Amino acid sequence: MAEGKKSFIAYSDWSGTFKAIPDEIAGQLIKYIFSYVNDENPEPHENFVVNALFEQIKATLKRDLDKWDKQKKQRSEAGKRSAELRATKSNERSTNVNEKLRKATVNDTVNDNEIIDKSITYTEKDFLLNWNEIRTYELGTPSNLNKLKQDESDLFNIAKDEFKKEDFHKALNGLFKQENIPKDIMVFRPKHFLGNIDTYLDANNNKRYKLYA
Repeated sequence: MAEGKKSFIAYSDWSGTFKAIPDEIAGQLIKYIFSYVNDENPEPHENFVVNALFEQIKATLKRDLDKWDKQKKQRSEAGKRSAELRATKSNERSTNVNEKLRKATVNDTVNDNEIIDKSITYTEKDFLLNWNEIRTYELGTPSNLNKLKQDESDLFNIAKDEFKKEDFHKALNGLFKQENIPKDIMVFRPKHFLGNIDTYLDANNNKRYKLYA
């Protein structure tokens, strides 16, 4: 597994494979899968059935890993672009506001609304509101998250340059509609979600609510 990657997706359609084989072989297969994803570089298994079944699963694991590597690079590049963009926008806003104030002084009157930045942004406050509303609705338990931790805030700043407001909303639905969510992922904090928005956006768009069956 790539450096920094702590998890992998087990797909619900693998269930048919595991149900069709004896428990002993199923146990050997799942152990072999974990050995592979934990970079233990296992030798070909002594049981040819395990080897044959693993080759099918291995292709999926490699495809997901390639996708993860690509997304990691994109987020790194997006983070750099975000820092540059924030600096540029800050200078532009300062210039625009100063110019409007100058015109107001010359004309001796000004409409206060004219010097307000009218750009629509998706803020951490907006995200927390969406998180609490959707989590409360889908899980049926109150949610009152009111602040992101620093690492969550960093992930959010990267993600908001890649995804639109409606993408966040759809992806949150994709997360909270999952029928089963592992304890190591959970939904009490949004760190995992912010690092995997594309996964849950796809889950929502394609009604894949059994990612963790």
